[in-house]
Amino acid sequence: MWKKIMKYRETAKSFCKVEVHNGANTSFWFDNWMGEGSLMEKTGSRGVIDMGISRNMTVGEAWGHRRRRRHRTQLLNDIEEALAKTYQGRNMTRADTVLWRGKGDVFKASFSTKDTWNHIRTSSNQVAWQKGVWFTHANPKFSFCTWLALHDRLSTGDRMQRWNNGSTVSCVFCAAPIESRDHLFFSCPYSYEIWKALAQQIFNTHFTADWQQIVDYIVVTNHNRVHSYLARNIFQITIHTIWRERNARRHGEVPRLAATLIRWIDQHVRNQLSVIRSTGDRRYDQALQACPRIFSLSRSESPSLSIDLSELSSSLFVVSVRKMKHNNVIPSSHFRKHWQNYVKTWFNQPARKTRRRVARQKKAVKIFPRPTSGPLRPVVHGQTLKYNMKVRAGKGFTLEELKAAGIPKKLAPTIGISVDHRRKNRSLEGLQSNVQRLKTYKAKLVVFPRRSRKVKAGDSTPEELANATQVQGDYMSIASEKTAMELVKLTADLKAFKAYDKIRLERTNARHAGARAKRAAEAEKEEKK
Repeated sequence: MWKKIMKYRETAKSFCKVEVHNGANTSFWFDNWMGEGSLMEKTGSRGVIDMGISRNMTVGEAWGHRRRRRHRTQLLNDIEEALAKTYQGRNMTRADTVLWRGKGDVFKASFSTKDTWNHIRTSSNQVAWQKGVWFTHANPKFSFCTWLALHDRLSTGDRMQRWNNGSTVSCVFCAAPIESRDHLFFSCPYSYEIWKALAQQIFNTHFTADWQQIVDYIVVTNHNRVHSYLARNIFQITIHTIWRERNARRHGEVPRLAATLIRWIDQHVRNQLSVIRSTGDRRYDQALQACPRIFSLSRSESPSLSIDLSELSSSLFVVSVRKMKHNNVIPSSHFRKHWQNYVKTWFNQPARKTRRRVARQKKAVKIFPRPTSGPLRPVVHGQTLKYNMKVRAGKGFTLEELKAAGIPKKLAPTIGISVDHRRKNRSLEGLQSNVQRLKTYKAKLVVFPRRSRKVKAGDSTPEELANATQVQGDYMSIASEKTAMELVKLTADLKAFKAYDKIRLERTNARHAGARAKRAAEAEKEEKK
């Protein structure tokens, strides 16, 4: 798509121009600010030298960084004159405006797709059936299919026979030898039954199955608005629905009855009328009353299929049997051939392993003598009810835990203890376990002095420093709690006890507790009376 868009760059240049105000955002050489296109294309690189304006200058910079020159070439003198006029009409408080060519070759600040399309396309004379296809509240999908049918561009059997003599050209509905547009709409018994059920009440005495007569009727403009809309809309929906059913049968899908399509079209027309009403257009409110028989059609009143399916060609049923159902294997091996292009390979996994090891070694050297796994963290329980019984490492110790362990809150981060001032202790057991964890850590801690010659209080002794080594991996790991279990002897009473029934009974009692209490209160009130 982008390649096609790029081909229209030359055409698009004439549709855009810049209205200069302060000249700050308009390129002097490459933007169309004079209304005659890019100056670089007209003067070439020689114009940059003759004008004394660099390639990257804006119009605003050209105003103040040069003086006006006289040239032998009339084009350059015209550029000087245009530059002087824009300087006189400048407005430094207003930004430059990009203008787009609209209707009547008038440049506007807003871009119009419709006007641009009318400029670049080749207009043809309007056809007689134009208003029968493109009308107010028409569905573009249905209108396009009808437009193809009116041009006889649908891939019917007679057209496919011209492309390939060996193709199947018979009608999939009635097994007629040649499938043409006029046969499919609506000379075929199957499509005629659908068309008659939907259009007979609208067309009244003008009802017909002849294609040309139907087209002549829907283009007439002397009908009222509701009648014209219903006739054109049902005509388009019927064409689209029959064409889709025809394609579905040719591709092996299960055939649908004519009554099913009638009900579907009926419901779709109802939905369209509801959408029109929801948009605020009340001119079509009488559409449902205009044809009550169709729009009150129920399943019991739906016409039955008058075609014997057994008369259809056996080849159609062979194709329908091959339709895939359920989660079976795809019968064709021509799908998904390029899956290898999306497979992520790990040929560099050994190198990544080496890189991780080197990174760990560099980190250990950088943070020596601190542990490589980071600061000490508390033991916390999961927040949710599902994982509340499980323990894990938390973000940091609370201020209450540090105070109980005798560790100042400002000292803790400097000796490898993580602190979280937002966390609160909600259980005494958790507080005590973390305090004990801090005390154990404090007892094992070896504190190196900042300066070897100046030992402060709290620093470890030289003997401890000599024997200290950097801890690799996890330290003071969290042990998972094992729930204590008590063995109970299985008695006859336990065997007779129905636990499931008891649970169901208690759930029922809990569900009806409010209603029962209310009835008891009302009964007590009645007794007092």
